[in-house]
Amino acid sequence: MFKGKVEGMVEAFTSLQDQLQRERRAMEKTSKEREKQIERVINNTVDRYGDMQGVIGGQIPTIDALELESEALVGAPANDD
Repeated sequence: MFKGKVEGMVEAFTSLQDQLQRERRAMEKTSKEREKQIERVINNTVDRYGDMQGVIGGQIPTIDALELESEALVGAPANDD
């Protein structure tokens, strides 16, 4: 009787643990898919911005998030390769 109850509890916990692991894998898969989608959108946006800069040059408004920071360039070591 006691053994059967403890085995039943262990089965229930094992089942919950398996379900949690399946859910975690599914969420990781969904998260990876979203990361790839976001990366594609960002890359496409950067490409369009670059295309428009090439076509109309200085007439396009500057979007700071898509520009290199001048401070980063000033402190960067020269690449003599």
